[in-house]
Amino acid sequence: MELDRSIREIAATLDQAEEAARESKCTIQDWYAEMRGRNEERESVMVKSLLKRQ
Repeated sequence: MELDRSIREIAATLDQAEEAARESKCTIQDWYAEMRGRNEERESVMVKSLLKRQ
């Protein structure tokens, strides 16, 4: 009985850790996509500015 309960508790902890890792990965991917988008916007503005100068 005690062993079964311990196994269930460990399994639940692993499930929680897996979910947290998944959420963290999504957060990092979202952040990276946002930063990449900002860089693309900056590059676009810079190119437009350079083209106006010519």
